[in-house]
Amino acid sequence: EPIIPLNLFHSNLFKASTAVATLAAMGVFGAISYLPLYLQGVTGLTASRAGMVLLFLSMAWTAGSLIAGQAMNRVGYRLVAGIGMFFMALGYSFFVAVESELTVIWVIVAATLIGTGMGMANLTTLVASQNSVLPTRIGVATSTVMLFRTFGGAFAVSLMGTVLLHQMQRGLNQLSGSGISTALLDKLAHPQNLLEPATRMQLPPELLPRLVAILGDAVWYAFLTGFALMVIGSVASLYMPGSRPSDTASKSRTVGAGD
Repeated sequence: EPIIPLNLFHSNLFKASTAVATLAAMGVFGAISYLPLYLQGVTGLTASRAGMVLLFLSMAWTAGSLIAGQAMNRVGYRLVAGIGMFFMALGYSFFVAVESELTVIWVIVAATLIGTGMGMANLTTLVASQNSVLPTRIGVATSTVMLFRTFGGAFAVSLMGTVLLHQMQRGLNQLSGSGISTALLDKLAHPQNLLEPATRMQLPPELLPRLVAILGDAVWYAFLTGFALMVIGSVASLYMPGSRPSDTASKSRTVGAGD
């Protein structure tokens, strides 16, 4: 079937799982995309050390999946997914609460929370969506959830990037007439360019701290957007049923046998 069967969405469990999976993907891909910019541009870390911080997020993602695999059978989908989304919101709240003064240790803690939360929400929504349909529909249910995750990640990266660039441009507009050429200001409107040593050498030394502050403020608004999305995801997780995989799997097999 080249078209998604719309009757998949007749199941409340599938709808809730898809919504939570989409929002969780927004959170993790937003963090993966903009954490390096924060670490290199605001805190001054090298690219290799910024990559090490993302390693903690990836390892925590795996750990969160292991935790979810054990916890789902004991406490049900809603609690595991809810805790996962809460962890992701908590991770983003670190950046929102302290703005550009977050130390590397706390960035690692925040990244670990986001990774753990994604692992928990990721596996829980996947298993829930598979158990919400007949055995013959497991393949299409899985691919549909993955599709929505891809949409969610792309949307979040675009949305947070738009917010970041808008705030960056607002800050740069205040520097007009401060000795920086218009061409250089236009180049700095793309935050990645600020990380280039050649670009920094063209800046008056006294203006560099102001530019870092502008970048930090812009990234803060991007993380605020991500935090808002994670709060929505936490609310969405409350609509998942409290049943366990063994309950929903048994129901699906029963329905499938009847058909």
